[in-house]
Amino acid sequence: MIAADMTARISSPVFVGRALELATLEAALEKAEGRSAGIVLIAGEAGIGKSRLVAELAGQARDRGGVVLEGGCISLASDEGLPFGPIAEALRGLVRRTEPEALQDLLDPGMGELARLVPELTARSAGASLASPPEWAQTRLFEGFLSLLARLGERQPVLLVLEDLHWADRSTRDLLAFVARHVRQERVLIVGTYRSDELHRRHPLRPWLAEMERLATVDRLGLSRFGRDELAAQLAAIEGEPVSAGLLELIERRSEGNPFFAEELLASRSIGSSNEVPEKLRDVLLGRLATLSEEAHRVVSVAAAAGGTVDHELLAAATDLSSIALAEALGEAVSLQLLVPMRDSAVPTYGFRHALLGEAVYADLLAAERRRIHSKYATALANRPPLEGAAGASQLAALAYHATAAHDLGRALPAWIGAARASYRASAFAEAARAFERSTELWDAVALDARPAAEDLAELQYEASGALLMVNETRRASDLARAAFHQVDPADVRRKARFGERLGWAVYLAGNLEAGTRILDNAAEALADDGPSEELSAVLSGLATFIVYGGEYRRAIPVAERAVRTSRLVGSAGREIEAMGALGSSLAILGDCEQGLAVLRQALAKAKDLNQGSPVGAAFLSLTSTLLDCDALDEAIQVGLEGADWARGIKVPGFQAIAGEAMLNVGRWAEATALFEEAIERGGEGTGWLWDGVFAAILAIRTGRLHDAQALLEVESDGQNMLSDVAFAGNLGAALLELALAEGRFEEGRAKADEVLGWLAGKDEVRFQSRSLQFAIRIESELAAVARARRDRASEERAQARGVAKLELLHVRMDELSDDVSPVFGEARRNTALADAEATRLLDRPDRAAWARAALLFDAPPRPYELAWCRYREAEAILASKGARAEAARAAADAWSIASELGARPLRESIEVLARLARLELARRSRLGEPQPGTEDGAPLASVTARDPFGLTAREREVLALVAEGYTNRRIADALFITESTAGVHVANSRGKLRVTNRVEAAAVALRLGLSAGGPSPVAT
Repeated sequence: MIAADMTARISSPVFVGRALELATLEAALEKAEGRSAGIVLIAGEAGIGKSRLVAELAGQARDRGGVVLEGGCISLASDEGLPFGPIAEALRGLVRRTEPEALQDLLDPGMGELARLVPELTARSAGASLASPPEWAQTRLFEGFLSLLARLGERQPVLLVLEDLHWADRSTRDLLAFVARHVRQERVLIVGTYRSDELHRRHPLRPWLAEMERLATVDRLGLSRFGRDELAAQLAAIEGEPVSAGLLELIERRSEGNPFFAEELLASRSIGSSNEVPEKLRDVLLGRLATLSEEAHRVVSVAAAAGGTVDHELLAAATDLSSIALAEALGEAVSLQLLVPMRDSAVPTYGFRHALLGEAVYADLLAAERRRIHSKYATALANRPPLEGAAGASQLAALAYHATAAHDLGRALPAWIGAARASYRASAFAEAARAFERSTELWDAVALDARPAAEDLAELQYEASGALLMVNETRRASDLARAAFHQVDPADVRRKARFGERLGWAVYLAGNLEAGTRILDNAAEALADDGPSEELSAVLSGLATFIVYGGEYRRAIPVAERAVRTSRLVGSAGREIEAMGALGSSLAILGDCEQGLAVLRQALAKAKDLNQGSPVGAAFLSLTSTLLDCDALDEAIQVGLEGADWARGIKVPGFQAIAGEAMLNVGRWAEATALFEEAIERGGEGTGWLWDGVFAAILAIRTGRLHDAQALLEVESDGQNMLSDVAFAGNLGAALLELALAEGRFEEGRAKADEVLGWLAGKDEVRFQSRSLQFAIRIESELAAVARARRDRASEERAQARGVAKLELLHVRMDELSDDVSPVFGEARRNTALADAEATRLLDRPDRAAWARAALLFDAPPRPYELAWCRYREAEAILASKGARAEAARAAADAWSIASELGARPLRESIEVLARLARLELARRSRLGEPQPGTEDGAPLASVTARDPFGLTAREREVLALVAEGYTNRRIADALFITESTAGVHVANSRGKLRVTNRVEAAAVALRLGLSAGGPSPVAT
């Protein structure tokens, strides 16, 4: 035993320094108490005092009536830690400290996924269910954790402390990123610490930190080393009196202001046989071990090999000491503050005072001694009863780690397999994939008779690929799926098909729809003589879905029908619903909306009865989008909103905005904007946010928020793997062309149009091709106008020829793929009418009748933005053909009223420029029933000057518009009732602001930037 008077004081009993840093944290805590949630990431080298700082903050939070949840990351010889380790630790602490009745009130069924981490939350969360499919389980777990923090914060402010994030597992990092993106008014402050000196170039925390620091809710706090005054105060607090100037100078020089190093330097001097202070931190730490008894030294060495904290029972098993000897050895290590008891643990647990101590001790162990200790740990862990949740996954991961370190590969292999499956059940998919891959790497190193009899390598690779798909690691997933597929005996046709189905999906998700379709096609053919089976059901439903994605709707119908029959025969309701989605969509898109929608409505009813998440979500999406395709806009919105409510109820993102596209079409822009903003905010990964990003960008373009519309370029970059999906490619491509037109990037738009049409070539659909072709014709029309202003006849003729060729292609595709009756071809017919009308502008023969015909098509069912666009161009054509000014005024007023009510600022400003130049009076003509704020129905147009980036005055804009039309100074003077010399001054001023040298260049710039009489070039779909 160690005498009481030998107990050492190592750390300062009072908090020293860090006044500014503590004040920053206190301010963040106060903001959280006032419903402004935040995250603070504290960075600093090892030993700098991060833990001491957050401990001081935690004490203050408790004193102020808050609840403090704490968790620490633990690494087992790698940069990545145990699955959800710190989160599970914090939740277990909450369960232990909360009375059952209070916990029951805190939880709700939507938090049931948290039981995957801490099973104790299942019994106490009434109605909770673990029925989520794997692809939703982690997201629902994240939502449940955020909801728990919010509910807890309603009772008292919450401080969540997560230490050592440099060892955090990917699942923990993803959860924290999710929370950081979504916290707003919760009374929650999250503080994380990490070692900045541990972050090597490829450390996984680096990209995570870069992402986090871009968020408004996240702040970073760096800790620097102590100065002399702070160091003097620290040493004086430890010693109980000021230290000598010589000792202070010596410790300052050798510690370089690192508080932990300074403490250890002082301790080594205090307990050593001389007053000498070692030079290096390692020598300091190991020097303190020299004073330990043999038993205490063994205990400390064994604890160092644990990889983090270690409980008393496990320590006893690994040290082989009697209970009395172990207690005495622990008392000695604790008295010297080498080990410290961990408070708030369910069982007696110990850890090093600082992780650096454990790292130094472990590094000093001989290799043979390390293997012996790891073997003891592996044996002890293998004899323990299995745990559930994240604790079970961590226990198996620890067993696998120790067995591997002990070179006991026969024990390590099944442990890695068990850890992988336990991590998968806990929704820690990245950690599951890593453990599966470790098992596949060990497979050949383990003797045949030592491998688990129930396992085989192909199945492990199959499971690994599934886990990788859950975390969007599609390339690695497809590689492993392919390796597994090639190991399966072709004679085992059903197993081969099951592996083929996984490979097909992995290859498709990696960006190769054609190859994925071919793989599933081959799998279906291999099962042709095998009879109905679950495997055939899965292959056929997936194949039908892929064929629909590829736009081959005629080919999809018989495959989907066979999939439905097979699924019914084998009782696979989920696959049946998937196949019905492909069948109904294909029937409708090919012209039979009545039959197609009937199939999809039946699929949704079946999905609701089945009450499984994925089929319900897919059925809502299929029916909503097909109702839109069939021009049933009101029902599309109704079904979409019902699907959004369903998704919110079960805390699943990705469905909030499924009614948004229909709302965009009918002019309910404020509601659509709110839906898209919510969806994008709640999203982050996967395909849902890409779809929402496309439609959100279209709204941004049409309302004049071009800065926000730049997000479309990010969608294009991130969505490259989805371009084989004809619907995604068609919507994205058209939006990109619309953005190019809005920004006046006509040459770039021309090239992009050719690229987009290449994406859609050879597909059994005309909706998206017609949309992109009419935009392409629009771009050629603008290029022709620019060339005309420059008197560049060759370029004008080139643009006209390209535009006419695209118009001819559009009519060919319409003849091949559409009819004049089915509502599903309504969009294509409208796009063709737009293209026909735009061609008259292209050829410099604007035709009012063509625009009027197009306007009629957009009037019923109502699509107000496109209607306003057509009426605007109709007014322009009337004026160009010297038609009746009253008719032009009515058309312009219609367009202006609709654009104003929609909030379509660029289109509204274009109409205002036209009206000003043509001396038209615009009277408000309500079309949407929603008066624009600040404007009275029927009031004449106020003089509003469209904005431009050059600071042109209203008169200069009018003059420049006439320059673009080829007017001389004299004609400008006559048109605007000013003198010729005044007109010349305005022309010269305009050229100066535009930084051009002649009238042709001024006209070209005016046309390119939308400053002509025609105004900006707003666009329609």
